[in-house]
Amino acid sequence: MNQIYSKPLNETCDNPQLHDAIKMFLTMNKENHTREELHYILQRMEELPYFKQLVSEKLQKGTQRNDILELCSRLRVEYIKGEQVLFQENDTQMINFI
Repeated sequence: MNQIYSKPLNETCDNPQLHDAIKMFLTMNKENHTREELHYILQRMEELPYFKQLVSEKLQKGTQRNDILELCSRLRVEYIKGEQVLFQENDTQMINFI
């Protein structure tokens, strides 16, 4: 059965994107975002193919960019300890994670 594991933070320290990831984590978990922070979140999220496609489809259907920024203000990142199973094939509870 296929499983995806998280990595302990100390194994990712050589990753040049670590500082961006930490900034993203801290920014997303704030209660009140500035407009600049929301644009930062949107910019980072649009680097993910699924989210980029979602935003594109919503804009094409007439959704206002401000509504997408509102969505970004509600996103949160959860810290998960290393070596935990994040996803497991055929896991029906996965929808709660997303």
